[in-house]
Amino acid sequence: MIETKKPVMKWLRKVTPLLAMLTTYLIVISAFAQPRSVEQAIDQLKSSNSQVRKEAVLYLKEAQNGQAIEPLIRVLREDKDPVVRIAAAVALGDLKDKRAVDALVVALKDEYSEVRQFSALALGEIGDTRAIEPLIDALGAAEYHAGGAIVTDMATEIRVVEALKKLTGQDLGWDQKEWSDWWKNKEASKKKKKGIHTIKLELNDNTTVYQAQKKLQDLGYNPGPLDGLWGIKTEKAIKEFQRKNGLPVTGKLDKIVRKKLYIDTKKDVKGY
Repeated sequence: MIETKKPVMKWLRKVTPLLAMLTTYLIVISAFAQPRSVEQAIDQLKSSNSQVRKEAVLYLKEAQNGQAIEPLIRVLREDKDPVVRIAAAVALGDLKDKRAVDALVVALKDEYSEVRQFSALALGEIGDTRAIEPLIDALGAAEYHAGGAIVTDMATEIRVVEALKKLTGQDLGWDQKEWSDWWKNKEASKKKKKGIHTIKLELNDNTTVYQAQKKLQDLGYNPGPLDGLWGIKTEKAIKEFQRKNGLPVTGKLDKIVRKKLYIDTKKDVKGY
């Protein structure tokens, strides 16, 4: 009987470590199992295992589901593992949702170059012009300290320039000042055009109001002075006109009222 037990015990001593390894392996495989739904992947973003979080991010990237945007933004902002943050930046760029712009702009200052690079590329993919100025700023800040010396982070600069080209259609090279001057001139030109447009719009509005006042007065209503300025009396006269003509009583100089008054303009008077 004793002789029979010896081989069994010897076999068990050999097999036990193998069983332990197999159990560990199965646990690991289970932990790294691909998520099967967006909800499961979002839940796995909270895992303590960075590999699980990375796999969840990749799943959400492929799922192309808007539900994933906010969770991915949190990962980009808060995850301790730079590899997971990189995956989140790539996913957000692929999803092209403008909600991610602010987080990606912040990530342009991440301590890891690769996170900065892929955040810049993601901003180029999303195509929101709000990212232009931060990208220009990042072009000038793409440097790090190495052994006490300041070294330019060329990899990040390359990605930033790529993103700027995509967003602007311009190719101004690596010079931050050239990019900055171009952007300032563009913004100044835009403001100037907007100012001219506003003046024209206001003149058009005043003309329309004057025409309405004149027509209302001719019809026996009291719109106040014929000065082209919107006031209480003009609004009151329009309401009375609407009421008598079976129109919705809004007091607004809208398309229906203008048509009834034979005023030729293609737009509602701004602000009324």
